[in-house]
Amino acid sequence: MILCLYITIHDYVRSEKMSEKEFDIKVVEERYNPLIGRKELNVVIAHMGRGTPRRYTIRTAIAEIFKVPIECVYVINIKTRYGQGLSYARIHIYDDPKRGEEIEDEYIKRRNAPPQKKEGGE
Repeated sequence: MILCLYITIHDYVRSEKMSEKEFDIKVVEERYNPLIGRKELNVVIAHMGRGTPRRYTIRTAIAEIFKVPIECVYVINIKTRYGQGLSYARIHIYDDPKRGEEIEDEYIKRRNAPPQKKEGGE
C-alpha cells in the first residue's frame, strides 16, 4: 500500500494535465454489490495547490466518468491529509436512483445536495 501510494503521488506530481483542471480522479478500487445494486468505489483525488473539492463537484465528475445520472452517485466520505494535495474518497453509484434514496442515510443525502444559492440582501 505504501509503495502504491508513493507511485500514485509521483504520477500526479509529474502530470501536466493537472494545471488545466481543478482536480484529477483515479479509481483505486471498484467492486459491484449485486445485493444492493450499486458500485462501490475507492478513489484518489489529486488537487495539488488547491483545497479539497466540494462533494457536489466530485459527484458531477464521477457521473460524467461513469455516464450515469448524478442522482445515482453519492460521495460517502472524503479524507484529506494535511499538506498532501491528495484526498481519498468512498463513493457509491446505484443502478437505480430510487434505490439510492431508500438506502443512503439522510445526512449523506443532505451532504450530497447541490449547493444552495444565497439570496442577496438589500
